[in-house]
Amino acid sequence: MLKIEEYEKVLKFVSLIQDDHEDYFQTILNSLKHAFGYTNLSLYINDKSIQSSTTFYSEMNVSEEVKNYYYRVDWFNKENIQHKSLISIEEIVTYAQHHGIEYYTNFVEKKKLYHTIFIPLKWESNIIGVIGIHKTIQTGDFTENEKEILESASKFISNNLKRYIEYNQLTFLKSILNHSMSKLPLGILVLDHELSIVYNNQLVYDYCPELHSNNSILLTKIKEILLTKLHLEDESSIKDLQFNFEELSIKISPWMKETRDLVEQQFVIYIYPQNQLKEDPLKKATIEFGLSKRESEIIDLISKGYSNNEIASKLFLSINTVKSHLNNIFNKLGVNNRTSVIHKISANF
Repeated sequence: MLKIEEYEKVLKFVSLIQDDHEDYFQTILNSLKHAFGYTNLSLYINDKSIQSSTTFYSEMNVSEEVKNYYYRVDWFNKENIQHKSLISIEEIVTYAQHHGIEYYTNFVEKKKLYHTIFIPLKWESNIIGVIGIHKTIQTGDFTENEKEILESASKFISNNLKRYIEYNQLTFLKSILNHSMSKLPLGILVLDHELSIVYNNQLVYDYCPELHSNNSILLTKIKEILLTKLHLEDESSIKDLQFNFEELSIKISPWMKETRDLVEQQFVIYIYPQNQLKEDPLKKATIEFGLSKRESEIIDLISKGYSNNEIASKLFLSINTVKSHLNNIFNKLGVNNRTSVIHKISANF
């Protein structure tokens, strides 16, 4: 049972690790130091969800060999430790194995850090890294009380890590989407459930300047179509709608915006010139099938008769990356070979 002052340390630790997404892992180490007084700390993380592979150390000059050793072993995904919030070194390797490994000779023995507890960093049922807390013989082994405190702290670390990864993934996705959208000749207009404009990009006004006006003919037409559909159908059953307006193609896609408190119906309107896309079927396919810039480049090279190896060389990609892009193209177009890709694009547009 923790004492009041020990709960206060845990609460201090919780407050220290909140909301620092810029230097997240260093913040955890600093928080362990300031809240609990530990100075010999290490942190290893290696997982695609973090978009990086990194080892951090606090107040320890650790050799490159030891850092590299972390990357060559898979200590932390053994069945007997999957559900633990604290892990001792003996649960990972036997005492005899421990003394015969590089980690021990180049790290533990040199630094006299004979006592170690690991806090696993978990994401989606996998251990994606660990925090190591190390003590010397002089400071003594971890007491049961210390373990209880660290066990409490580990629960908050797990919750905080989940928030960090989700934030990191959303930031990454946003940057990719922003980059992709900037490459497409596509005007975007978003209407809320009351059919009021909540977002538009500049291309909307470049293609249709009259949308600046409250009496816009195009906006009135879009609203009439949606109101008719909403009157005749349940809003959840409305599918994509498409029509032409003067020299523009208009596509309306329903979208459910989900927030913490509610789910709201919105409508995304895509606006693009008909002539531009008629002249270039690939541009229209890019929009219709949601192709990325790289996928469009590969289709263009396929249409010119390039082999996979030639495409890889021309775009400075590995052959496996080209094959991966091709599989994505096949899935998006609903075909299973290169010839069908060209046929589908030319036949439909």
